[in-house]
Amino acid sequence: MAIELVLFDFGGVLAEEGFLAGLATIARKNKMKPDVVTEQVKDIIFNNGFIAGRCDEAAFWDDVRSTTGVSGSDAELRAEILDNFILRPWMFDIVERLKSAGVRVAILSDQVNWLDELNGKFHFFDKFERVFNSFYHGTHKGEERFFQLALEELQLEPGKILFVDDAVRNIAVATSLGFRSILYTDKESFLEQFGKFFSWD
Repeated sequence: MAIELVLFDFGGVLAEEGFLAGLATIARKNKMKPDVVTEQVKDIIFNNGFIAGRCDEAAFWDDVRSTTGVSGSDAELRAEILDNFILRPWMFDIVERLKSAGVRVAILSDQVNWLDELNGKFHFFDKFERVFNSFYHGTHKGEERFFQLALEELQLEPGKILFVDDAVRNIAVATSLGFRSILYTDKESFLEQFGKFFSWD
């Protein structure tokens, strides 16, 4: 079955994983262990509902400070996160090549309102047919309904979609629903796997 649309994750695929890198920076500045802080905050963003738009950013950072003990204003902590999201130009070259070949492209991302801020800086939304952001849909990629929501709007069978993500959990959910998938770990292995679906002269 031919791939008709490629569904990209944002952080960790189209861009460097700014959330985890930013948290590691915050931890180091607070003289804490980065792996401990990142795991704590990953739990917080899902458990308090910020990832799915069920609380605001102020409540999220309050939870982060009270749980981890890190210091810093909301604006200072946000800046550490956003500064670490760096677009990968070579990945956007692939996006443009797909579009030129008639393949549709969209984003499915576990992000919050920060994705809008990043778009304001980098202007990438208009390169994609649709941007699905967990913050606005009340669900995330750990739940089947986020993928089902995308399927309904894109009006495609899952077998005609290639999903690219850097999280094993998200890939597992997608493949269980019939999506084709690539687990992104690094550029070289991604290009090798991607070449099995698309080959250009």
